[in-house]
Amino acid sequence: MKSLTISILLLSFLMSCSKDDQDVINPTPTFQTPYEFISYDVLPQTTDPNITTGLSTQYAYLPKETTVRKNKLFIFLPGTFANPQTYLKILQTASEYGYHAIGIHYDNTQTVSSYCGSTNDEQCAANVLKEFFTGMDYSPNVNVGQSNGFINRIQKMILYLDAQKPNENWKQFLNSNNEIKWELISLAGHSQGSGHTLYISKQVNLLRASLFSGPNGFTLANGTYPSWVSNPGATPNSKVYGFSNKNDNLSQWVFVSNVWSVIGLTGTQINVDTETNFGNTHQLFTEVVPPPTQGSASPTHGSTTVDIVTPLNSNGRPKFENVWKYMCFPE
Repeated sequence: MKSLTISILLLSFLMSCSKDDQDVINPTPTFQTPYEFISYDVLPQTTDPNITTGLSTQYAYLPKETTVRKNKLFIFLPGTFANPQTYLKILQTASEYGYHAIGIHYDNTQTVSSYCGSTNDEQCAANVLKEFFTGMDYSPNVNVGQSNGFINRIQKMILYLDAQKPNENWKQFLNSNNEIKWELISLAGHSQGSGHTLYISKQVNLLRASLFSGPNGFTLANGTYPSWVSNPGATPNSKVYGFSNKNDNLSQWVFVSNVWSVIGLTGTQINVDTETNFGNTHQLFTEVVPPPTQGSASPTHGSTTVDIVTPLNSNGRPKFENVWKYMCFPE
């Protein structure tokens, strides 16, 4: 099984930490660490030979110990030009908190706004996003194809994992018709992926929808936002969260925070660098400035979740682990 590799890894960043670190940054996990998890890497076209775009390796994780599995699935969508391998730490962290987790690829070689340009057409971006979601022909501006849509990619990844490892219960995330049980899905995305996550949250009722470093697009030529951004969605705003960097030079804070306001994200804006009590807010930010890093076009943009630039504590654990848990991994 060349395209599927299985490894049981020790999470170096899950080493036990001091009481101060646990209290301030990293909540104590619900089971002992370090611990073993199971990981898989799978080419999208292995799950479905009809998938022809977004062909970077996809990843899956789950806890080895069956008693800590929560029977919930975390799915992460990468930003423009990125691939699932860019975001392994958050996938691994999901498995720490008992989630099955998968990183999905897609054709992200263009931004969503580039498909529409400057327009006052309220439906342009929505139709592009709908086509990426369903794979069906909704927009003349993009040609996704049914097999390359998110729905098919997720379904086929789950079915493939279930076929290879039926005892791991991947099939629980599909119903008897192999339709995705969205209510069991915590969906998150970075940058462009956050825009897809927002749109999908409007269409289906998710367990959680988490927006990292975005969205910062969708503005119409007249400076307003299309009504679908502010309209209530299938996922209520009580389950939608945002986390961005005030120093982000790509998804600038003024635009991201404005989109959050239009969406109707609740609570005050909380700085996670100085506050550990988030007070039930859904608007979180950092001001951390990672050093220039080879392979990262913008360390501040990637700081919220990109492996090579997201900051670590002295014990090797992600500094924003408590933020990820708060946003993405409800009990």
